[in-house]
Amino acid sequence: MSAFTLSDASTWTASAVLDSSCRISLEIHWNEVDVSSTGEAQALITALNADIAAAESHADRMEELMLYQRAYAFMYSLADQFRTELSNESMQELRAAALEAGPAVESMILNCADLSFEERLALLRLHGSLWVLGQPEDWQRPDGTVMTMEDHLGPGASEILARLNAILARQTGNPPDYAQLYEAAKTEIVRLKNKKSLALAQLAPWLP
Repeated sequence: MSAFTLSDASTWTASAVLDSSCRISLEIHWNEVDVSSTGEAQALITALNADIAAAESHADRMEELMLYQRAYAFMYSLADQFRTELSNESMQELRAAALEAGPAVESMILNCADLSFEERLALLRLHGSLWVLGQPEDWQRPDGTVMTMEDHLGPGASEILARLNAILARQTGNPPDYAQLYEAAKTEIVRLKNKKSLALAQLAPWLP
């Protein structure tokens, strides 16, 4: 602040009759700390240290929640995308075709005299890898509909997933933005540390 203005809003000042010895003075002290002992000064610094520690702990928690939120959203999306791709119509048709072709591949390996050893070995490896596809019913409910993520995870894991989804649902459909909360927490730490630095300068006469 480079200047300030003092104004008088009274309508009586102009008609006031004052003795020549009457004087009014104004004294301003900037950033004066209200302490009178080393103990009081140290107590203020201790309180600021506690505030900084609490703010840092809060920031750590917000960072953890931010990372958990991102990881959960990513892993769920990734797993559900794989589930969708592995249970789509084309994959189901491929599984059915692999099961249907299995006996024919076995017959070729065992009975086809025109095949070389290397060709038989290649067919054997192909036949041995077809089991990875599974069967169409492995990806369907008893009623023929496509299994959900919860169905694939099983009762134990699906219960955990349901609880996580319930936590998100309780946020009225709009989960907290932990990234934004984390940035705000870091800003608060900076503010408190600046406040402590100012306090140390102001309290220097009372501190050892």
